[in-house]
Amino acid sequence: MLKAKISIILTALSLNACTSVIWNGGVYDADRAVDAQIKFDKVQSESINAFARDNTSGSLMLLGKHYWYAVHPKISQELIVVLQTPYEYRITAPYRGEKLRALPVRLIDKNHFTSDFCLDYQAKNADVKTLQSLGFQAQYRAGHYRKCFAITGQVYTPKPTQPENITSLPYTIPVKAVLLNTKIELQPEKLARNVLLTPLALAVDAASGVIMLPVLVLGDLF
Repeated sequence: MLKAKISIILTALSLNACTSVIWNGGVYDADRAVDAQIKFDKVQSESINAFARDNTSGSLMLLGKHYWYAVHPKISQELIVVLQTPYEYRITAPYRGEKLRALPVRLIDKNHFTSDFCLDYQAKNADVKTLQSLGFQAQYRAGHYRKCFAITGQVYTPKPTQPENITSLPYTIPVKAVLLNTKIELQPEKLARNVLLTPLALAVDAASGVIMLPVLVLGDLF
């Protein structure tokens, strides 16, 4: 079986970027020696009712029932200004514009999170200038304004002592927190095959003027 696979790959060595093909699992990425699978381990529904500002780090703290989300300082100020307005925005998915029932939060591990979302608002004439000053962009439909965010930060379990200067939100933000688990699978037979074939693949790539080092094996881990 191993000999058959090696002979097939050797036949393909006349093509450019042979090293890339070997380490990236073939043309359809189906024969990788290192495979990373992302699974959704846990879904936690909760709500954010208040926020606070960490004066030391400058991070915005979104206070939920199950988690506290410390937003990266570079994004915090922009988000604070929006949260302090009395408007109740609709949460939508970036690019698609699909309405979301809850704020999507991905827990990368026990300490870090990311979230990509947009806030939509059907503006009245009196609100247009305010929305534009906040960075909202006019959409195709009349009076429809949108602003998108890509936030990152750290996540904590609620502490016994509450932060100072807590501000209650004029509305509740529902949250859907998903814990991501990345499982790395190694295929020893395929890994040994790739190591044996790499010198020959590099030589063929160099001869054809296309050298693509197998850095892609590291890309499988991220």
